[in-house]
Amino acid sequence: MAKLVVSPTVVRMPARTTIGSGPDSLVLRISQDYYQGDANYEVFVDDVQIGGTFTASALHSSAQSDTLIIKNGWAPGSHKVAVKFLNDAWGGTAAADRNLYLEAATYNGAAVPGAPSTLWTAGTVAFSYTKSALAIPASVSLSAGSGSDVLVLKFSQDAYQGSAQYTVKIDGVQVGGTFTASAWHSSDSVDTLTLKGNWALGQHQVSVTFLNDAWGGTAATDRNLYLDSATYNGTALPGVAKALMITGPESFVFTDFAAPSPTPSPTPTPPAGSVVIHVGESIQAKVDAFPPGTTFWLEAGEHRMQTVTPKDGQSFVGAEGAILDGSRLLTGFTQDGDDWVIGNQTQEGQRSNVPIVVGWERAGYPDAVYIDGVPLRPVDTRAEVTPGKFYFDYAANRIYIGENPTGHKVEAAVTPLAFGGAAQNVSLSHITVEQYASPVQNAAVGGINGVKNWSLNDIDIRLNFGTGVKLGEGSKLINSLVSDNGQLGAGGVGAGILVDGTEFARNGGWAGIDPNWEGGGFKFAFTSGAVIRNSYSHDNTGIGMWTDINNVKTLYEGNTIVNNSWGGLQHEISYDAVIRNNVIVGNGAAQDNWVLGAGIQLSNVQGVEVYGNVVDSRGGGAGIIMWNADRTADATRYNAPLSYTTINNNVHDNRVIGPGENGMVATYDGSVLWSGNNHFDGNEYHVPSLLAPLFYYGDGQYTFEQLRAITAWEAKGSAVLL
Repeated sequence: MAKLVVSPTVVRMPARTTIGSGPDSLVLRISQDYYQGDANYEVFVDDVQIGGTFTASALHSSAQSDTLIIKNGWAPGSHKVAVKFLNDAWGGTAAADRNLYLEAATYNGAAVPGAPSTLWTAGTVAFSYTKSALAIPASVSLSAGSGSDVLVLKFSQDAYQGSAQYTVKIDGVQVGGTFTASAWHSSDSVDTLTLKGNWALGQHQVSVTFLNDAWGGTAATDRNLYLDSATYNGTALPGVAKALMITGPESFVFTDFAAPSPTPSPTPTPPAGSVVIHVGESIQAKVDAFPPGTTFWLEAGEHRMQTVTPKDGQSFVGAEGAILDGSRLLTGFTQDGDDWVIGNQTQEGQRSNVPIVVGWERAGYPDAVYIDGVPLRPVDTRAEVTPGKFYFDYAANRIYIGENPTGHKVEAAVTPLAFGGAAQNVSLSHITVEQYASPVQNAAVGGINGVKNWSLNDIDIRLNFGTGVKLGEGSKLINSLVSDNGQLGAGGVGAGILVDGTEFARNGGWAGIDPNWEGGGFKFAFTSGAVIRNSYSHDNTGIGMWTDINNVKTLYEGNTIVNNSWGGLQHEISYDAVIRNNVIVGNGAAQDNWVLGAGIQLSNVQGVEVYGNVVDSRGGGAGIIMWNADRTADATRYNAPLSYTTINNNVHDNRVIGPGENGMVATYDGSVLWSGNNHFDGNEYHVPSLLAPLFYYGDGQYTFEQLRAITAWEAKGSAVLL
């Protein structure tokens, strides 16, 4: 598959860990220089160790940090904190040096001076904080309104000569009366305001007005209000946090959308004339015994380690709770030292040599192990086994895990394929397919080539190692859930693919495959007339929706794409697409490389129209970007119908929100972009500053008004303050 850019030297996602409970919060921000493994450390408060040994994740070079939250109810007075770096390593150069950084510390929301430290060698740094004897007020829960939609706002305050007061309006209409804050911002606690209504589909504006600012001349005598976070119908709204330091309003937007149900609809009774398949029976034997066009009813329960090659026109309908499980249930572990071991494990799936997350061991080995449905991380040696990790000793046919399996369900992925083959007009519905040892770029449903003219409706495809499902010519994926697969949710190749009303959630990451090469919600190649509509791609490690290599006449419409780590919607070395009326929020947070990770990215494409979208970059990367890179070798490799250059594209009448950059960039032959009939016009930009250079054109970066002055762009567009 095509590769857009070279991946970073090391891929590390910031970690967030909470230890303990209580009203007080000590927050440490930690990062590392990675070298031959992660930095390990311990934390002590008043000489008492907190938790166990912690492992750093975030890279200091990426300007990101892990968050360690220690909760307790400390007594008033001074308290000592010590951070102990355990495993320094040095390879002779600055690039081969493992270090630990204490970036910052806060106590009950206030910065602790003197805390930041760099640990170049193994050892301990210490600092102190003081807890005031003042009583901390309790947080409160407030509510207003009625209806099926729920907007939850989290508030805190700096109290001075009384508490902060505020009102909330939605689309200009006040909800509830005047609210009074209670929780102190410095204590890391929040009030909860729950607002209910029946808001229509589309975008809505929320305005929070701080009513009673007060100032006594110092930071300690200042009344302020903080909007700490917000969720809408259970989904976090990125970038809404605001500090209201003076009387007046602050605004943000949320979007009501119809997301597909994550639970397949139950089918109460077997279809008339169907053949019943009981748990434990061979599905393939039943398929072989009946003619094309037969309908099969799968009994509820786990149909383990089954591979099915249907005949033309056959249908498979599941009872509620019918599961095809590609794993073997592991029982009979014995304890061996600090580990638990089980033998007679002779499976060894197809391995792949592909780009991986640096530091990840045995990425591409599909022999996954799960505890209670959570995949463990593989390691190369038994000595590395700890809770959450496993070692497969292939020579001895043994699996070692680092936690007591008693009372837990332990399973090992064994079977590579659930459904596949060359049959056409096959139908699957109301079936869960999970925990298959599908190799990299292979799918549990569809294998490596995809299924042709299949209809997949109300299916749940999850926790498979490689790809969940691969669609081929004329295939449909409707009202389904594709989640938690190791590399990629879905793949697709061929003409006439339809995806409608389907959710792609939390795919990628745990297989260790570099998401910049191929990972995330889905990635289609060599398609014609693909339609992706009314679907929901969120929280995937990688790109939410991705068409890459010779996709022609693609339609993206009515989709919601949220919080995908490496970008939202990307159309790459392809042609003739319409991207319209999608909601794209908070994508690309893990991609800090220039304008990568955009909400919408058009990379070496022609004839693409982008309109009617809401693109919110708060909490993520860039907004809408056109890019021309050197893809001449790829054009030859993939027998491109036209050159891979970025020309004849039109981005108009979108609403773009946040600090992310927009416009055109080139890393190869910029003249193609500037003279290539590419346009931005009629777009509405909501930006944090009208003086911020958020717009790319030529070799420069410009404010909105500068952009209009030097180009013919955005004659009908506008820019307003957030």
